[in-house]
Amino acid sequence: MPLAGAGRSPAGLVGAPMPEAPIGDVDRIGRYGRAYREAYGFEAVLVTCRQRLLGDIVRDLRPRRVLEVGCGVDLLAEHVISLEQDFPTGPLFERWVTIEPDRVFGDRMEALSTMEPRCSIVRGLLEDTTAEAISTCGAVPDLIICASLLHEVPDPDRFLRAIRRCAGESSVVHFSVPNALSLHRRLARSMGLIRRESELSGRDQLFGHSRVYDKESLAEEVRSAGFAIVGSGGSFLKLFDHEHMEQIGFLTQDMILGLDLLGRELPEVAAEIFVNAVLAPSKG
Repeated sequence: MPLAGAGRSPAGLVGAPMPEAPIGDVDRIGRYGRAYREAYGFEAVLVTCRQRLLGDIVRDLRPRRVLEVGCGVDLLAEHVISLEQDFPTGPLFERWVTIEPDRVFGDRMEALSTMEPRCSIVRGLLEDTTAEAISTCGAVPDLIICASLLHEVPDPDRFLRAIRRCAGESSVVHFSVPNALSLHRRLARSMGLIRRESELSGRDQLFGHSRVYDKESLAEEVRSAGFAIVGSGGSFLKLFDHEHMEQIGFLTQDMILGLDLLGRELPEVAAEIFVNAVLAPSKG
C-alpha cells in the first residue's frame, strides 16, 4: 500500500515571467525549486502536518491580514480557505498576501488569486519586496508566516530585519524549522550515521540549507533579531529520514495523524519545531 499523503507530483507546472533578481539569487532559487519538486515524496506528509498546525493557529488568532513568506507546492491559503466551510462565524481572514520568488510556486498562488480575490501574490524575495508586501496587504499584517524557511535563507540576519520591517506592534510572527534534535536525527547519531545531530544531512545539502536549529538556537536567533517569544512547540514524530519514511508501506492516515499529535506532545524530539513571536518592547 502506498504511503498515505506522499508521492504527489507537481510535475508539469508551467512557469511565467517574474521580476528579475540578482543572478546569485536566481540560480539559488531555481536550483531549490527544481530539487524540491523532484524530491517532494515524504515532504508532502510534513506539509500536511505543517498546514494542520497553521490552520489551528489561524483559527485561534483570526487575523485580518496574513503575510506568508513562501508558498511551496501545496498552498496553505487554499487549506485555510477550505477550513472556512466548517467555521460558522465567517471568514478566517480578509487579506492573504504571499511573497514567492520561485516562478512555478508563484504561478500556483497566482492561479488561486484569480479565483479568490482575498489572495494576492508578490513575486520576489522578502528582503527586496517588504514595501510592496505591506502595500498589498493594505496595512501591517496581523500574522506573518515563515514556515520551514529560516534554515534555508543564506543571510538570516538580513531576512529577520526584513520581517521586522513588515511587523507591527500587534503582529504575530510564526517561524518553523526542522528540529536538529528530532528523534530520527538522534537515531542516526546513535547508529553512527552522523557524528552529531546538528550536522547537515544529504537532504540539507541537496536543498542548500545553511544551518540546523534546535529549540534553544531557534529561540536565540529570533530573540537576537528583536523579537519576544510568545509560544513554541513541535509537529510530527518522524522515525527515519524522508527516503526511508517513504518506503514504509503500512502508514495510514490515522497513523500519520497520531505521529503528528505525538510531535505536538513531545516537541523536543519532533521533526519540526516552531516559535511564535512578537516585536520585543524597545529598551528604555
